[in-house]
Amino acid sequence: DNASDPHLWHTLKEHHIEASMIELEENMGFSGGFSAGLDHAAMLGYEFILMLNNDIQISGDAIGRLREVLASHSGIAVVGPAILEDDGHRARYFCGGRDPGRYLQSRVDCPAEPSSDKLLNVGYVPGMVWLCRSSIWRQYGPFDPAYFYSGEVADFCYRLSIGGWVAAVDPAVQA
Repeated sequence: DNASDPHLWHTLKEHHIEASMIELEENMGFSGGFSAGLDHAAMLGYEFILMLNNDIQISGDAIGRLREVLASHSGIAVVGPAILEDDGHRARYFCGGRDPGRYLQSRVDCPAEPSSDKLLNVGYVPGMVWLCRSSIWRQYGPFDPAYFYSGEVADFCYRLSIGGWVAAVDPAVQA
């Protein structure tokens, strides 16, 4: 919990949702809040950890496919799905991005016909949902706290690339 409404925890319990909560005394921003959660998840001993914003919809099968990508591609550190953006006028999928320090428009649009077997190597995965190797998070995390909101995932993926790792998007997986 990133210093949010104290009633949230009670609401989860009332609806019988099993969860563990890490309470932060102050709002650490997106990067601080998610870093605390990902640090905790990585220490539980799971092979992979999932980062998922509360407003994202993704199926269990889609998460399973992301897991298959990491399990079968040893050079990929983190993988994400294509993200649907619909502003009511135009719907499109974006597939991560490229270095925002070098490009005015860093987002990468997905191919018109996503292939079920073609992964895209990207500068960064969409920050809304991605699956990462726990070992990678322990080695390259946490997010830089200087990024209160936005830019932290691109920075994290940049650090991975320096270490020789790949960030990828599977455009056939959609959220």
